[in-house]
Amino acid sequence: LIRLVVSVHSVSHSAMDRRDEDTIRKHLVSLIKDLNPPDVYPDLIQNRIISFDEKESIQVKSSRKERALELIEVILRKGPDAFGVFKNALERDYPHLHQLLSEREGIVEGEHF
Repeated sequence: LIRLVVSVHSVSHSAMDRRDEDTIRKHLVSLIKDLNPPDVYPDLIQNRIISFDEKESIQVKSSRKERALELIEVILRKGPDAFGVFKNALERDYPHLHQLLSEREGIVEGEHF
């Protein structure tokens, strides 16, 4: 019973913010077109957004675009910190993608309720 409560508790507090998820989905085509996942793995692993096992499961995909899509799918399942870490990981090598994801910050709070 305790394990179940802990499990349910962690799931209810670990979802990505809906607005962050919507921002990623809005720019999905650009992200998949341009992103080479190995460029952002170090930041994502260091900040515990993805594990080494998740990295390996992404890398077995046959094309760069499939790897990018798989990485984004993994990130979307992660907690509230995933968006910010992912966005910041893009800043050095993909400033244009970082800028796209930063556009959400200009949205008025409460607009997506």
